[in-house]
Amino acid sequence: MKHRIRLHFDVGQGEFEGDLHDPLSAPFRWAIKSGKPPGQWKLLLLSHANEGYWVAGTFMHTRGKRLLYFPGARIELEATARPPKRFVGSEIDHMTLDPPHKPGKHRSHLKFMAEREGKIHGYSFTTTARAGWMIPWFSLAFSGLDRLLKPPATLYLPVESPRPMTDAFIDALMRSGGMEMVRLPEVAGDPHFLQFDIWAARGDEWRTGISGPVRLAADDSLVGDRPGMGQTIPLSSKRFELAHGQEKAGIAVYVSRPAGKLYHETIRRLPFPEPDDPGTVQ
Repeated sequence: MKHRIRLHFDVGQGEFEGDLHDPLSAPFRWAIKSGKPPGQWKLLLLSHANEGYWVAGTFMHTRGKRLLYFPGARIELEATARPPKRFVGSEIDHMTLDPPHKPGKHRSHLKFMAEREGKIHGYSFTTTARAGWMIPWFSLAFSGLDRLLKPPATLYLPVESPRPMTDAFIDALMRSGGMEMVRLPEVAGDPHFLQFDIWAARGDEWRTGISGPVRLAADDSLVGDRPGMGQTIPLSSKRFELAHGQEKAGIAVYVSRPAGKLYHETIRRLPFPEPDDPGTVQ
């Protein structure tokens, strides 16, 4: 017999019926199936004074010390992206960042939901940390705000069978998480697209490490119809703590809306900006 639990968000509107695979519900999939809170999580919202809020995605710090990101929209990998061809057309489920398996070596996975097999498959790469910097994680580009979900006031999550401690479980789930907001910057021109650049760090380095935005708009294979004389791109940024205590970890996010026509939505490995790059923000 199927049941459901209900989560409330103060800034949302209306109700949303989740299915554990949609962008809002997927971060709680393991917790609901296992009956155990997922670790610590933060729902990241874009905010605009006149237009309200959008879900940029959900970040999680698991009990296994892995960092996860679930996008705020359904994204399918395009044929022009770099991972192996077998992933083309697959829907992205989440990104991971594992604890370093060697000093300075950080392994990340791009996970896809393969509906036909009912399994999640992955594509991995390794990033080498640079002294004094946060860990470069990924850059994500959407065609526009209309691709993102609006946060609901009430999110219903399905549960396959009743749990004896449902109220306690929901309370633990909500106490392990929260919301962070970053202001939506003005557009650099029209047409334009939406870009997120994400950095991560463990310990106190999330407060002090260097990080910065990446200029995806300069990539001819990704963006067309750019301004002929270059562009000034307004930027919003925020750092926030994702996990506290002995497993302390944090995120730095940069949001921009560069001018140009985005050929396809993409999620890419985030490179280090050059140290003398004027676009680098600490």
